[in-house]
Amino acid sequence: METTSRSRRALTLLVTSLGSFMVLLDGSIIFVALGEIQKDLGAEMSQLQWTVDAYTLPFAALMLMTGTLGDRLGRKRVFLTGLVLFVAGSALCGFADSFGVLIAGRVLQGVGAAAIETGSLSLLVSTFSDPPGRAKAIGIWTAVSGVALALGPLFGGVLIESFSWHAIFLINLPVGVVALVLGVRRLIESRNPHAGRLDVPGQVLVTTGLFCLIMGLIQGEREGWGSPLIIGLLVGSVLLLGAFLAVEMRGREPMLPLDLFRNRTFAVSSVIASLLGFIIVGAMFFMAQYFQTVQGHSALQTGLRLLPLTLGIFFFSPPASGIAGKLGPRVPIIVGAVLVTGGFLLLTTVEPGSGFGAVWWKLALVGGGIGCMFAPLTLAVMASTPPERAGLGSSMINTTRIAGFTAGAAVLGTVIVTVFKDKMVSALTGLGAPGPVGHQIADRIGGSGASAGQGADQIQDLPVGRTAFASAVDESFVDAIHMVFLICAACTLLIAVLAALWLTRGQLPDPAAVPAGDPGRADSGEASGAGRATAPAATVLPGALVDTGWLAEHLDRPGVVVVDCTVNIRPLPEGGVDLGPGREGYEQGHIPGAVFADLLTEIADLTAPKPFAIPSADALAAALEGLGISGTDTVILYDRAHTAFATRLWWMLRSVGHDNAAVLDGGWRKWTAEGRPVDTGTVQPRRGSFVPKPRPELFVTRDQVQRSIGAPTVRLVNALSAEQHAGSIPVAHGRTGHIPSSVNVPASALMDPETGCFLPPRQLIDRFEEVGATSAGQIIAYCAAGVDATIDAFALNLLGVREVALYDDGLVEWSGDPTLPLATTV
Repeated sequence: METTSRSRRALTLLVTSLGSFMVLLDGSIIFVALGEIQKDLGAEMSQLQWTVDAYTLPFAALMLMTGTLGDRLGRKRVFLTGLVLFVAGSALCGFADSFGVLIAGRVLQGVGAAAIETGSLSLLVSTFSDPPGRAKAIGIWTAVSGVALALGPLFGGVLIESFSWHAIFLINLPVGVVALVLGVRRLIESRNPHAGRLDVPGQVLVTTGLFCLIMGLIQGEREGWGSPLIIGLLVGSVLLLGAFLAVEMRGREPMLPLDLFRNRTFAVSSVIASLLGFIIVGAMFFMAQYFQTVQGHSALQTGLRLLPLTLGIFFFSPPASGIAGKLGPRVPIIVGAVLVTGGFLLLTTVEPGSGFGAVWWKLALVGGGIGCMFAPLTLAVMASTPPERAGLGSSMINTTRIAGFTAGAAVLGTVIVTVFKDKMVSALTGLGAPGPVGHQIADRIGGSGASAGQGADQIQDLPVGRTAFASAVDESFVDAIHMVFLICAACTLLIAVLAALWLTRGQLPDPAAVPAGDPGRADSGEASGAGRATAPAATVLPGALVDTGWLAEHLDRPGVVVVDCTVNIRPLPEGGVDLGPGREGYEQGHIPGAVFADLLTEIADLTAPKPFAIPSADALAAALEGLGISGTDTVILYDRAHTAFATRLWWMLRSVGHDNAAVLDGGWRKWTAEGRPVDTGTVQPRRGSFVPKPRPELFVTRDQVQRSIGAPTVRLVNALSAEQHAGSIPVAHGRTGHIPSSVNVPASALMDPETGCFLPPRQLIDRFEEVGATSAGQIIAYCAAGVDATIDAFALNLLGVREVALYDDGLVEWSGDPTLPLATTV
């Protein structure tokens, strides 16, 4: 089973990495193809801008919504849908013979990219549930994305040189098909059954607002900034984006929770991420244009010349991440911003005939500086985001970066055209051309950029020589690029100032340690004031399993909460773990495990159609708080001897962000066998605000179970071990479908030796998939008459099985009717 599980995890990492590789590759490979696209399709500068923005605009606008769609419909489904759209868009681009078809394909690619990027990370997080394994998987996934970014221009140059610019899109077809085939067969579906609603008004407003803004910026120079069309687009974008913010502020489940921006680090980091995306376009878009259209290099030669920039990003990111972990993100971000500012200022000295020796190290400065900012910026955002909203924080940093990328292509492209036209007028006038003629020619060629020099023969009545005209075009275009670099230098200088003034000095605190209701404290930089109550520091656990000696030593520590998972509300006749003088009952720290199981059903939506609705993570977190368990408590869970029930509760705590929990190895039997003190008093369930109520009505009846046995889509989950009962509810006609639960196995059997974490999903997934449970999606969980089946139902829901019902009186009721058959083997 372990081998199969590892194989599945590896294939999940492979498929998600392939998807992310294509997305990032298409973001960087396009720059070396723009020159060839311009020649082949006769595109102007505004159309080249749209070639970039038609991809990045839907990518940025839809990223937050696709994350919610994945939670609701299934992350695997959304990811695979994104792959289909991306491959279809790539095919359109690959066979495009007109600019309109190319743009349509790029839009389709952008929509698919949003689904792939959010889906791939969500799939990794749900598949790699142990923190060390998850960190390693995300590190590999990020590295693959970095390779795509670094080698994209070079890879694109090879493809264009060997075939044509169409090949940079067609290469996605075989890669995408392989990812689809593997994904359909091997990816594990997961979803949040209580995901938030889709924010349709917000999505419509932000998409249309961004489209109007980008359209107005790109077309402004061509149509005239005072034209009714451009004024309408820009005013409309302001109104639409303003309405979007109003909707988000008032919405119950906003797509963009604005309360996150109350945290200073998060707000500043988001601004910096936008500026970072903005300047990346300034470097890659226009340096590619410089090498190809001004200096006349091929796509392959251009890709080689961009390597100092892209490799600088790739190689500087890892050490910057390490520095940020030790010193905090502020220092590497400031250093990176200074390096980039210096690099851009030095690039303003580049001339049309500059040799590569005078350019490469300046590009390397820009790339290295960007690399210094990438990882620390992500760390800053994640450290300032509450753990339960980490996915949203990750989506936000990507969305703001790509939005900056989109704005950069629009704004800087417009600057290029405007400055280029002004410089051409001055150059033509200096060569003796009359002023009106110079303006007329500049207006005619302004949208073509440096490629206008190659089409001098097509300009009638040219008042100057062809060679002089071509030289004037190159010099004017390079002067325009200098203006872009000055703007980018100003942006990176602003990044340095923002980081120096507003980012927290030193290491950022763990957001989980910041008290609730104090969102600004994490980055206020101030010590606690006099008189403010300070929560006791959480006891450090040695691992997910603790021995009896450790618990005996730490029972008297503040904040240690013991959970009795022997299922009984009252303690066992032989007694439970003694918490010491004055600590009887869970009013002071001892919580019966049955309360947890009752809690799951208590806060479930029992009015919903059966099967009942398992509560969301937010509801669970609130309910646990009602029990009196805070984020600073150290929770120790114990069972009789087989502590797998306790591991399920450990898993539940982890699912809501409570990482400071452990299971008592050997449980109550080992505790009492060692002669340690026990408490035989009555447990009074008074700690916190939750009081257990009588168990609700059966979720499914005996008759419903009997009818379901013959249904081909229903699977049964038996939460009892073989030695605990004489038989089990049978399945019809010998059909495979009866699944033994992993509740009643030793905790050590559920421990991952590599990570030291309990992984119930890994123990269950293979078993469920072998009988088609996850594909059938309909489960009836039962036990004798206790609560083990409740925990199984919760586990199944977290694994993505939406239709789970409980036969809660289970085998006790079933076996009490002699007319009902029992299977003696499982």
